[in-house]
Amino acid sequence: MKTRFTKKMAVLANCPLCFYNKENMKELVIAESESAYITYPINKLIVEDECWIISKEHTSAMNTVEEHIYEEVRKYMTNLIAYYSTKNKATIFVELVIDYNNAEHTVSCL
Repeated sequence: MKTRFTKKMAVLANCPLCFYNKENMKELVIAESESAYITYPINKLIVEDECWIISKEHTSAMNTVEEHIYEEVRKYMTNLIAYYSTKNKATIFVELVIDYNNAEHTVSCL
């Protein structure tokens, strides 16, 4: 019988969003910082120019991350707002919880 820890470790090893996962498609990464990164979505786009801001730490929600991680994500959000405003585009941020039980989530920029 698998323990909860063993199940969690198996999930983390196969996480498609994990920056350190060897299977992660690094060519999709737009920018990287110490605790977060911006990437193009790994699946179908909702809108043109969509990107994801993902913390490198697995978490179930942004309000549970450490302050320095949240600050990095906020900086990315601020930079994306400035970038898209030069293109006369509005920016919407949505937090997506892909799998709550396995702590997979992302902030999507639409």
